[in-house]
Amino acid sequence: MELKANISSILNSSFIDGPGNRMVIFFQGCQFNCIYCHNPHTIGLCKKCGSCVDNCPTQSLKLVEKEFIHEKESCICCDKCIRDCPEDSSPFYQQYTVTQLINEVRKNADFISGVTLSGGEVLLQADFVVLFIEALRCDEELNHLTVYIDSNGGVPIKQIQRVAQLADGFLIDLKAALNISHLKITGQSIENTLQTIKFLSSIEKLYEVRTVVVKGINDSEDEKEQYLKIYSSLKPGTKIYLLKMRKHGIRDKYSYLEEATDSEMLQMTRYYASKGIKVDVL
Repeated sequence: MELKANISSILNSSFIDGPGNRMVIFFQGCQFNCIYCHNPHTIGLCKKCGSCVDNCPTQSLKLVEKEFIHEKESCICCDKCIRDCPEDSSPFYQQYTVTQLINEVRKNADFISGVTLSGGEVLLQADFVVLFIEALRCDEELNHLTVYIDSNGGVPIKQIQRVAQLADGFLIDLKAALNISHLKITGQSIENTLQTIKFLSSIEKLYEVRTVVVKGINDSEDEKEQYLKIYSSLKPGTKIYLLKMRKHGIRDKYSYLEEATDSEMLQMTRYYASKGIKVDVL
């Protein structure tokens, strides 16, 4: 049986997910459960429990023999099916074989400089990622495209090493600098992510490190000092970005989270600049 990947969505064009104009493929499923996640429907895998069908106000979803039927004509795109899912999943993600996904890339090949594989957490499906990149490299029409991986870095280092042999670069989401903050944000240890960053930097495949700033959780003085140690260890040229956590779009149970002000974000970049580290705000 041919291996298939769970794909949440495909974005045909993006200028913020690696160098140039890139097609972004979002994989379904994530081992982190970030409190500020704006796409919680990409965390879990659907168990076909039918709660989305029962809660659909327009009855636009049906579950027939464990397959969803979506009647787009009557759907009002209210996202109630996604918000009410007990698994933090979606009835709309699809399964693709390598061949099917390569064909999706082919449709955009004349307009993009590369493909970025994102998530969810793409490296939870590392076997598929390896096969996909190998197929892309062997395709005479597509082998000029670069492949970047957008990951939280939280998978075992062996998974990273396998894919790093084939990928052109990585964008890593560093959720926090201290383990206690990382646990609060993701529910998981920071150890794998730090190993990932160290390894990718050592082989010069760490393109970018990004951190979402959550006021009162990962912005303390101790945290900033630890970020500085991490940033200082990176190879020159690695892009470093801070992003302000936005309340709009996060789950209701995390509505207590606070946004950093523009002034506070600027102060952080100035702090790193004073230490010789260039950090930009996205």
